[in-house]
Amino acid sequence: MTKNRLDENKRDVELRLVMPENQSSLCTVTDPFRFKQVISNLIGNALKFTENGFIEFGYKVQETNILFYVKDTGVGIPRDKFRLIFDRFGQVLENDRLNRKGTGLGLAISVNIVKLLGGKMWLESEVGTGSTFYFTIPLKEIDEDFEEKGKFDFPRVTNFDWIGKKLLVVDDEELNWTFIRDLMKPTQAQLIWAKNGQEAVDICQEDTKIDLVLMDFRMPVMNGFEATRAIRSFDTNIPIIALTAYAQEEEKELILHAGCNAYLSKPVRNEQLFKIVNHFLAS
Repeated sequence: MTKNRLDENKRDVELRLVMPENQSSLCTVTDPFRFKQVISNLIGNALKFTENGFIEFGYKVQETNILFYVKDTGVGIPRDKFRLIFDRFGQVLENDRLNRKGTGLGLAISVNIVKLLGGKMWLESEVGTGSTFYFTIPLKEIDEDFEEKGKFDFPRVTNFDWIGKKLLVVDDEELNWTFIRDLMKPTQAQLIWAKNGQEAVDICQEDTKIDLVLMDFRMPVMNGFEATRAIRSFDTNIPIIALTAYAQEEEKELILHAGCNAYLSKPVRNEQLFKIVNHFLAS
């Protein structure tokens, strides 16, 4: 077990890493970006609702899976809210939790990412004691080439060359920005980050050479609906693609009506993202 203190805002919370005995490392094949996103979402969620005590992250090797968990000593979740906690619009956090940033969408996205990775997610919690979120991913053995070379070549999902293209990524979550930035790095496109809708509007007004906008819709200051309408008031040509956790058909219609050219539901599949971006850049 390793222990670390968190930042100054969480000085009374201890971060623990627990690994199986006699096992200092473990190799498997999965999507590293998606995996990191799930871990970051779960630990970030635990941080929001844990004022003192600890947050523990660990894993156990099962016969065909790896079981990961994030445990906290936070306020806990009522059992009758378990089902809602993973809903895309489930903001079940009551009382003092309502005074903090909601977590429903982050967990809903994490559940879907885990499904894409071939696993499942569930939780155990008790009010006043804390919560433990579990998820699995398949255990895929690494061949001898990996042991000899020390690396593994994950399949490339794109050979697109977008050199000279400028893309604006609008998302208040730094992890989402980092994921898209790293994912698109091989394309040689220039990526710019706006942390909310107002920043996106300002950037598009100042820089007329933005080739495409990837727009989140749930953001502080100015949401994606407002930002898209504002951009369309002075630029009707720039492609705007919605990256959203909204799932209902009527909400998708509202997104398109606001001025988006297309939408992708989170968690976005890499191939879908590349294909739709390339479609509009090539138009």
